[in-house]
Amino acid sequence: MKVSELSGALLDYWVARTHGWEIDPYRQNHELQIRIKDPLTYNPDYLHSQDGFTYALCGSNRPYSYSPSTDWRLGGVIIECDRITVSDYPAPRWRAMFNTPRPHPDPKRNPSHHCYDGPAPLIAAMRTKVSAHYGDEVPDELS
Repeated sequence: MKVSELSGALLDYWVARTHGWEIDPYRQNHELQIRIKDPLTYNPDYLHSQDGFTYALCGSNRPYSYSPSTDWRLGGVIIECDRITVSDYPAPRWRAMFNTPRPHPDPKRNPSHHCYDGPAPLIAAMRTKVSAHYGDEVPDELS
């Protein structure tokens, strides 16, 4: 699946993967949820722990949701920590970019420049983050 097409729960799932968490995705009531198996060091107030696992609902604004592509409390932290720049380009779209010492996974791309567009600032920024870790495509493993 192309990173440029990721949105909603799928985009949030792939952003969660960039943190290096061991994630077990599943669907419950047709909603994508993730069970995080690692100890958390990142903003745990949006997560729910039970039975030794941590649970989060992707792409939702309900309690215990992990939705950095729509929630500025989560996406804003990522933008700040990764020093992602967001600007309007051309309106009504947004462009996010950042430079990193980490090479792009696709050797045909600029090794340190990551840039993606989206219909909203957080979507553009989270696509940029995912592309920096996985390249321009991610496996369609949640279909």
